[in-house]
Amino acid sequence: MPMDSILVGADFLGDIEVTRYSARRKSEVILSFQYDTYEVICKNAKTGKVDRNVPTKKEAEGWMKALEYLIDKRPTSYLAQLDIWFLKQYESMIANSNQHTLTMKQMKDFTNRISFKISTGKLKETFQTVQDEDGALNIFGFTKLVREFLHDQQIFTDCFGKYSFGSKIDLNGFQEFLQHEQNEVSYTEYISFFREYVKAGSRGVAYMNAHEAVDFLFSKQNQVWNKKYEVVYQDMTRPLSHYWIASSHNTYLTGDQVSSESSTEAYARCLRQGCRCIELDCWDGADGSPVIYHGRTLTTKIAFLDVIKTIRDHAFVTSEYPVILSIENHCSVKQQKIMAKKFDEVLGKMLVIAPLFKDESELPSPQQLKRRILLKCKKLPKHAKEIIEYAERERDKDLDLSDTFKNGKMYIQEGSTWEPYFFALTNDKLIYTEIVDDCAHANNNDYEGVDSNSVMPIEELHYSKKWFHGKVHGGVRAAEDRVRKFGVEGGFLVRQSDTYAGDYSLCFLSQDSAHHIRIKSNPEQTRYYLIPSKQFDSLYSLISYYRKNSLETRDFYIERFTKPVPQPERHEQQPWFYPNSRFPEPMGRGKAEELLQKIPLNGAFLVRYSSDGGANGRFVISFRVENQLKHCRVKEDGRLLVVSVQRFENIEKLVTYYSTHSFYKGLKLKHPVNEELYKFAHSVEAPDDKVYTSPDYLDTNTNSSQQCRALSPYHPLDSDSLSFEKGDVITNVVKQDGVWWKGDLGEQIQKTFPSNFVEEVEPVDSPFGELQKGSIPVGKADVEKRSDETNPYILKVYSPSSPVPFKAAVPTYREAKEWQEIINFVNNRATKRVSQISLIQKKNKIAQEFSKQIVYCCTVPKLNPDDVRTNGRLYNQMTSYTEVTAEKQMSMDPEFYVWLHEVQFSRVYPKAQRVDSSNYNPIRYWNFGCQMVALNYQTPDRPMQLNHGKFRQNGGCGYVLKPDFMFRKNFHPSRVRDLDTNEIQPLTFKITIIAARQLFRTGNKFISSPFVEVEIIGADFDCQKVRTTKYIAENGFNPFWNEKFTIKVLNPDLALIRFSISDEDSFGDSHFVGQATYPALCLFQGYRSVPLENGYGEELLSSMLIHLQYTYDIHTRVRRT
Repeated sequence: MPMDSILVGADFLGDIEVTRYSARRKSEVILSFQYDTYEVICKNAKTGKVDRNVPTKKEAEGWMKALEYLIDKRPTSYLAQLDIWFLKQYESMIANSNQHTLTMKQMKDFTNRISFKISTGKLKETFQTVQDEDGALNIFGFTKLVREFLHDQQIFTDCFGKYSFGSKIDLNGFQEFLQHEQNEVSYTEYISFFREYVKAGSRGVAYMNAHEAVDFLFSKQNQVWNKKYEVVYQDMTRPLSHYWIASSHNTYLTGDQVSSESSTEAYARCLRQGCRCIELDCWDGADGSPVIYHGRTLTTKIAFLDVIKTIRDHAFVTSEYPVILSIENHCSVKQQKIMAKKFDEVLGKMLVIAPLFKDESELPSPQQLKRRILLKCKKLPKHAKEIIEYAERERDKDLDLSDTFKNGKMYIQEGSTWEPYFFALTNDKLIYTEIVDDCAHANNNDYEGVDSNSVMPIEELHYSKKWFHGKVHGGVRAAEDRVRKFGVEGGFLVRQSDTYAGDYSLCFLSQDSAHHIRIKSNPEQTRYYLIPSKQFDSLYSLISYYRKNSLETRDFYIERFTKPVPQPERHEQQPWFYPNSRFPEPMGRGKAEELLQKIPLNGAFLVRYSSDGGANGRFVISFRVENQLKHCRVKEDGRLLVVSVQRFENIEKLVTYYSTHSFYKGLKLKHPVNEELYKFAHSVEAPDDKVYTSPDYLDTNTNSSQQCRALSPYHPLDSDSLSFEKGDVITNVVKQDGVWWKGDLGEQIQKTFPSNFVEEVEPVDSPFGELQKGSIPVGKADVEKRSDETNPYILKVYSPSSPVPFKAAVPTYREAKEWQEIINFVNNRATKRVSQISLIQKKNKIAQEFSKQIVYCCTVPKLNPDDVRTNGRLYNQMTSYTEVTAEKQMSMDPEFYVWLHEVQFSRVYPKAQRVDSSNYNPIRYWNFGCQMVALNYQTPDRPMQLNHGKFRQNGGCGYVLKPDFMFRKNFHPSRVRDLDTNEIQPLTFKITIIAARQLFRTGNKFISSPFVEVEIIGADFDCQKVRTTKYIAENGFNPFWNEKFTIKVLNPDLALIRFSISDEDSFGDSHFVGQATYPALCLFQGYRSVPLENGYGEELLSSMLIHLQYTYDIHTRVRRT
């Protein structure tokens, strides 16, 4: 291959990563090889897709090796990474200013941007020591100045003071430091690193200065993680059931469980992260070939054949140990046969299709199954050609979207717009949830894995600014109204253009007149401008420039744009909010009660501003329930509004939600006090004297979720008691005493009934869980047409409990008729009292060809502990549990499940209600011995960070050997007395949190007050957390804490230690910055760096410096090696 056949820039290589995909971050950074087309593809977040077609497979493989070599040879030393960061910051600033040097003002802006608090006087003094003859700063001066900001001389004195001479440390002093402070026995590698540091300084004398020594402390070469655990060091000859196995749930998804994309690259990413158990959700494809997607949802479909080819190509790149394919089989027998054929053709000898040995009594070992692939699924009984099974849905199984009759996207009217929602039809309700916008979700969550090493792409900065109003309904006229109402000379706003896609419109006030200017864009070059001679690389840069400089055209002259026009308070236009344009008088508590006393409607409500100025929340909901008046303060969590466990972006969404959900003891906010009711109340002369109010504000967290079912009918004579029929479900049950309870049934709210007439039941589950936004009891459905071109057909569903139909819009008549027919079908069946169990019977068929390929992971639907104790453990059988079922069953008898998992597999997966692809805490299931604890790898949350920390050890091969005490009789992971019995020795950590460097929040948001948390996650009795208390004001660049903690861990073999840094803003809200999680027994002692990672487990430039000591309470023991 000729060397000049490709030009690869250093910046491009610095951003390449092999096989990583993230739809939320809208970036693909992959390096893949497609055998069919001989095409090498590189996808890069900054430069887009770069591909190269080559004539032969051999040449394509050569390209792959060459690019992988270049990636592997990228500079990894801390000094090199710092230099690259300095250079990027410098180039970014001079590019925005169109100059080659930096001014004092630019440096002040830079210190603000990196959250480094320094007075202007101090900055000017330091700036003058490094400026050039013209009074500006070149790259060398900039690097020197920023290194000075980063350096903390106190750290050098505390760590190296005993071993240095002045501000220098030579080789002998460095060796003494390693021996006495770091507890290093062999330091050959460190000496080599020392010499490289010295050489990097271009000096002949072998010493490091104070800056270099402190840089070493923060470097990855000095990290707390012990590198000896980066290779496979555990015994890999034990049965597979003796290992925890890194496992993924719905591996194909790149986002939520409802509407995200499915991708083969998600499989590649998981496998290259060391995941050894991945999931394939297989369904019949329209063209006769199976597809993979989350069935009956809006997720996209990918070809089954493409998936198994991807698995073949990536399965053993990171780890040679076996991969388990967890098959969720929804295919017909015909397409199962195609699956079996493709498994055989594509995977070939990799696929295990027969036992490795005769007369096996236990699972083979990872060593014996190297580079082999196992299938996990239900298997035919012996001698059966085909099994047809009619099975009831298990009582303890979550209601899944696959259990619903129909689901899909429809639109609900909210104000003047129709917003998309995802609907699902159960046996008696039409339920719906918001469709997750992955892009918005990524921008609004601090745990997202945005690379915080670099500044947020500047073209996105305008989204968070007050002056950016997005798409303004009403266009030009509405924008002018906002500007005029604001009334400030030079006041301005920017909105999306209604006429030109990709362009924006600038509206501002000049000499009491509103003016408009089109901000034009050049999408190919990502340039924005008002006049062609002055162009900018972002909308943010353009506005920043004209806020400081004048703008002159033929029509007007403006000195500068001054204050941004605030966005309107939309809730003030709602008829239920007071004061409003029709009723501008202030609405206090007394006046609200006076109104509601005159409105005899259960569920009448209004929303008003709090009278205390918002100290305890801006909004108060005043409402009527039976003969009571209540007031609820809406709590605030940052920008979110909180009622009970529900969170809302604005008060409008809150009111919409509780118009269909229980707000207080079954009551819904059904009757807004609008203009009509307001006038009615004023026509009533005397208020209802039977209505009373409470002086306290309501805490809606007291709502009960308890439900019970009537065992027999109860028809009391008094109106204060609850009347019901056999089988009725009573909600919001409050147990007053052992005999009499209170509850809700229909319009009967909190009425008394005898407890011996009912049985307690679990609340009816929903596929959407807490993300469910509404439900409509199913009745008759009709379709009507309207004039709107986008969604012209309205589905009307008549609920038995409401005379007003629920309306949802769809774009085609065919969709509307499909919904109408299936809703009417379900309504007719429900009328005949057909139970849900009989409605969702499943017909399962298994093809013999496919069944033969399932050898060691044969799933059975249910496991009975008594049968297992009687008949013994079957090594080739396994059971899958939802997180809820697993917690319930394994918590009842932990000793049994630890014993079971010596021989048999179990797999735990997220409950169906986690439609946002969130994860559960995996630690308890690992402690029960469960091998496959499956998580959503695409979600960068705390559980996935724990998973990454757990499988960091043993070379990241995806298999971690369970400790020996888990194979001893009657071990209980949560029983303290078992520690002595099994000779488990406690470990005491002494940790000093010293300092950190270069902390950035997601999107390069300003760091206000960073703090550190150290957390132990392990056995129930070990879980604990400590936090720094020292207030660090506006410094994320080099914060210094120097706080000490002592933590005792009773069972360190099960423990993970997690270091995390968050930022606390002025509202007291915490925002994720970075974290690192490790097995507790895999750490170095001494002064060590903790390189921080983002939510995805990717390393940041940010790092923390700690001092760590640990001791065993009895005597030092030899660890497993």
